[in-house]
Amino acid sequence: MELLYSFLSSLNINLTLQQQEIINAIVSSSSFIVLIAMLVEWFIPFPYLLRLNRLLPYFLGLSRRVNKLFYSHQQKKFAGILLPILFVIPITIAIIALKTLLPSTAFIEFCILLFLFESKPPRTYAKRITYLLEKEKNLEAKTILSNIVLRVTTKLSKMGIAKATCEAVPLRLLNSFYVIAVLYVLFGIYVAVIAKLFTLLAMSYNNKLAINEGFGNFTRTVCQAFYVIPSIIMYLTICILPAPNKQFLKVALTHAMTTWPSKTTGMLLTAFAVFTNIQLGGPRYYMINLYRFPTIGGVNQVETKDIKRITKTTSLYIWVTMIAICLIGFAITIYDYT
Repeated sequence: MELLYSFLSSLNINLTLQQQEIINAIVSSSSFIVLIAMLVEWFIPFPYLLRLNRLLPYFLGLSRRVNKLFYSHQQKKFAGILLPILFVIPITIAIIALKTLLPSTAFIEFCILLFLFESKPPRTYAKRITYLLEKEKNLEAKTILSNIVLRVTTKLSKMGIAKATCEAVPLRLLNSFYVIAVLYVLFGIYVAVIAKLFTLLAMSYNNKLAINEGFGNFTRTVCQAFYVIPSIIMYLTICILPAPNKQFLKVALTHAMTTWPSKTTGMLLTAFAVFTNIQLGGPRYYMINLYRFPTIGGVNQVETKDIKRITKTTSLYIWVTMIAICLIGFAITIYDYT
C-alpha cells in the first residue's frame, strides 16, 4: 500500500489519513479479496494438479471402504455422517494454523480461494463438447461428458448430450464458483472451505446411485443448505434485472420449485433455461436406476449452439450478482469509516 500512496503523491494526489484508512479497509475486505480471486481464477489457467476435483477418486476410494453393500441402512447413514466430519475437522484446523502462524491473513485467504474456485474446467468442458458435437464426434463427446455428470452417457443421442451439458455446466459453475464466493463474503473462509468440501463429497457420494442410498443423504442435505442463501441472492438479482419472458419465468420457477428434486439449483437452472428458451430435464439413468425428472425452462429442444448460450447466460448472472454483492460490501466499509 505504501507504494500506491507514493505513486499517488508523485501525481500530486495527497490522501488524508482517513482516506488511507478507508482504502486499507477496502483492500483487506472480503469483498475485494473475493473479487480479485475470482478474476484471477477466471482468466488465468491453473494446472489440473492444483484443482481440488482431483481429490474425487480418493473420496470415492474411502467411501468404498466404509460403505459396504451388506451394511444396513442405519449403518450407511452413520458412515455417511462420520466420514465427512473426519475430512472437515483436520482441514479446518490446518487453515486455522495457517492463519495463526503466517502474518498476512488476507493473502492466505486469497490463495485458499484460488484453490477453491473452479470456473475454468466446466467452461472448458462446454467448449470441447460443443466442438466435438459440431464435428459429429458424439462418442468422444460422451466420454468427456461422463467426467462432469454421474448419469449414464452411453445411451444419449446428440441432443441428449447437448441437454446434459446444458444442465451440468451451469450447475458446476454455480456450486464450484459462485456459491463459494458468496459464502466467503458473508460468512468467511472457514464456511467457504467446508462448503467446497461438502460439494466434492456430495459429488462422490451421490445418493442417486443405488450403492449410495442412505450413505449420501447427509452430504446432499448439507450441500443444499449451503446453496440456499446464494440461490436466493441470485434469484433476487434475476427478479430485479430486466429480462425477456418475465411472466413466463415466474410460472416456470414455480413449477421447478415444486417438482425439481433440488429446489435451489432447480430454480436457477430453470431461469437460465428460460432466458435461452430451451427445455431441460427429462429421464436419465444413474447406473441401473431410471429417474424421470420434470421438464423445466423454455419450449425449444436443445441444440449444440445452446451449450455456449447457457454458459454465457450463467456466467453473466454470476458476475452481475457478485459485483453487486461486492459493491454493497465496499459501501458498508466506507460507511463504517465516515
